[in-house]
Amino acid sequence: MKIAPREQFILTVVASVLLIIILLAVLIYPTFNKMGVLDDQISQASTEVSSAKALLAQRQAIKGRAAQTDLKWLTLLNQIPDNPDLPALIIELQDAAFDSGVQLIAVTPAAAASKGAYTAVPLQITVLGTWADTVDYLQRLPKLSRALRILQVTSGVTSNSNQATVQNAELPDYFETSSLGLEAYMIPANASASQAAPAAPAPAGP
Repeated sequence: MKIAPREQFILTVVASVLLIIILLAVLIYPTFNKMGVLDDQISQASTEVSSAKALLAQRQAIKGRAAQTDLKWLTLLNQIPDNPDLPALIIELQDAAFDSGVQLIAVTPAAAASKGAYTAVPLQITVLGTWADTVDYLQRLPKLSRALRILQVTSGVTSNSNQATVQNAELPDYFETSSLGLEAYMIPANASASQAAPAAPAPAGP
């Protein structure tokens, strides 16, 4: 049976289409499937990377807070040590007096008193200076590295011209004698963690 040229052309076209379909089914379709699997894997990897970044940021934040906590703890240890450390405290009181322009005449500590979680160390100090300089000194005391509470302030104009000579102090014509009652704090080294939890009262100004 002889096939006409037109029919041969149609058969050729049909055969080509079938061949293309077979090639798509055999070669290209599996590739699309693999690409779909790769897309899923990429999406999963992206999710994991995002989770890892979030976890890293969280850990860095925790580490940063830990550093801040350590700094606050060191500051607290300086403010409230485990012993009276009076020599260092007296030096700070003297430096503050020098910066304020008053004369630190006397520092008299009293017996320490236990207040449960912490121990209070009473101090009575006497300064000579002008009213303005004395106020400046009072404002400096709560800013010292050692935690202090100002409990009592008594001031009076000193008219005795011999006062400066007796106290070996250089003073202006008008000055006051001020008596300050202070409290410093300490947490004994043998205090347990549960006892040390409630910290000493915060320093208070006049």
